[in-house]
Amino acid sequence: MATTSSLIKSVSRRVWAAPQRPFRVCSCNREIRKGLTSSTLEELKDRAAHTLLISTLLSLVCEEDGTEVDSDEFLMTLPDNTVLMALEPGQTWRPHPLGQRGSNITPADNKPRNGRDIARVTFDLYRLNPKDIFGSLSVKATFQGLYSVSADFQCLGPKKVLR
Repeated sequence: MATTSSLIKSVSRRVWAAPQRPFRVCSCNREIRKGLTSSTLEELKDRAAHTLLISTLLSLVCEEDGTEVDSDEFLMTLPDNTVLMALEPGQTWRPHPLGQRGSNITPADNKPRNGRDIARVTFDLYRLNPKDIFGSLSVKATFQGLYSVSADFQCLGPKKVLR
């Protein structure tokens, strides 16, 4: 029974593998930078060790602030193309020297947003006539930047309703 359940788990892992995500990995001294794809933390560690030609006993930290990546769940919360630093035992993270010129590293606040909007809804409340008590409402919704829906709700004044 146990072998059957382990077989089902291994087959389901092969069939439902997590999607590959892009990451950037650098060495401790930031001289070597490589782009890698991975779906799990262990796979990323193995590929980083192979690519950077270092020991497989490594830890990965965010290059920007030194936060250690210690679980698959935390790895999946990171945005695509996050720069990670591979540290061998005995090495420690150090912040990037600020005095370097020609560096193409930018702080996180200046990075362009790489997420995609799911929906954008705009509400516009306006009056057709300054004497109107009630205003009109215009609603426009854009989904994934492709599909657009709009509606215009014109509220009639009390005189027009009573006629």
